[in-house]
Amino acid sequence: DETGSVAGVDSIHADLKSLIEMLLGAEEVGEAHRIVLFVDDLDKCLPMHTLALLESLKLFFRGDSKVVIICCVDADVLRRVVRAKYQHATPTFAESYIEKIFEFSYTVPVITNTQVSGFVNEVYHRSGLAERGIPADQVALEQEVIERVLSRAGPTLSPRRIKHAFNRFIWFLCQPEPLDEYAAIDAEVLDAWLSWLLATEYWNGLSELVSRFGGIA
Repeated sequence: DETGSVAGVDSIHADLKSLIEMLLGAEEVGEAHRIVLFVDDLDKCLPMHTLALLESLKLFFRGDSKVVIICCVDADVLRRVVRAKYQHATPTFAESYIEKIFEFSYTVPVITNTQVSGFVNEVYHRSGLAERGIPADQVALEQEVIERVLSRAGPTLSPRRIKHAFNRFIWFLCQPEPLDEYAAIDAEVLDAWLSWLLATEYWNGLSELVSRFGGIA
């Protein structure tokens, strides 16, 4: 019944409070210890589960200054979920509701062309592409072409999207055929191949857009 449900929630809340106090231990004078909880990949949850989780976190940890919760979520997705659940016609309702959940929000800016270069260098070496035993000038050529392809005007890229594209690039560059591992790859040909691979990363969205205008020929 409802009374039992409330009692159960109160019991869980009390257990969480005890756990927090146990983890933090006794605070030293003049020091404030906190638990920072990172919640990522919420976009991979079912929409209603995402909202239920956020509401539960807000309920259980409200007024608790010892717990800081950092959530990473697509704001547009969250707005659609709020509107779908509450069927509210007011355009500003979703924004107001989300403001009640989060005390502070920050929009991560889109990666700029000037930032692509450093990110390409980092991901290239982390992926192991530079350890294939190829000449240094070939490594430089591949990085240059990859950077040029990703910096080209077109789709909006995020670090996650760049990593997805890199997985395709890695697959291509590590193929024994049709590439000869001992031969230099022509920059123009490499540019064309990587541009195509980048396009395939956006194929679902592209095909959906084209289909609105009579389908794909």
